[in-house]
Amino acid sequence: MLFTLSARCQGSSHKKENKPLQDYCAATSDKLKTYAYALVADGHGGEKYIRS
Repeated sequence: MLFTLSARCQGSSHKKENKPLQDYCAATSDKLKTYAYALVADGHGGEKYIRS
């Protein structure tokens, strides 16, 4: 049996400054439930980090 749970939330400073949620996560498996996949992406580092 495979059970996945994921959550994303916008931080208080992003809400206060009306900035978007830039992080992402997901979890899934193939149809036969042989393999499980988890994906995590951390969003842009901030205005002063021009290459993130």
